Amino acid sequence: MDDIHPEVILSQQFRQLLLNLHIDEKRYMQLLDEYIADPANGIPNVPMAQMHARTTLGHALASPAMSWLTFCKGLKVLQIKMARFSLTTLDSVNLHCRTSIEFRLE
Repeated sequence: MDDIHPEVILSQQFRQLLLNLHIDEKRYMQLLDEYIADPANGIPNVPMAQMHARTTLGHALASPAMSWLTFCKGLKVLQIKMARFSLTTLDSVNLHCRTSIEFRLE
C-alpha cells in the first residue's frame, strides 16, 4: 500500500468541501476577500498586506498538500463555524477504534 500523507488528505477534503457546498470560483474569491477583510483574522487593513495575504493563502489552499493550520484557515474562509472529525480504524481482527474531534472556528 502506498504511503498516504495527511497533508494530501486535508487538501483533498478541502476540495471536496468546495464541491459539496457548491462553491464556484466567483463565490470562493468573495469568501476569501471577506476572510481577509475581517479584522479578527489579523490581516492589517493595508492594501499591500491584504494582497500578500490573498496570494499566500490562495496558494496554500490550492496546493496539493496543506497543513492542519491551512486547512483550518480554509474552513474559516468557507465560513464553517464548527467542525467534527472522526477517525475509525480497523486492526487485523477488525477491532474498531473511533475518535472524534469537535472544535469551533469562531
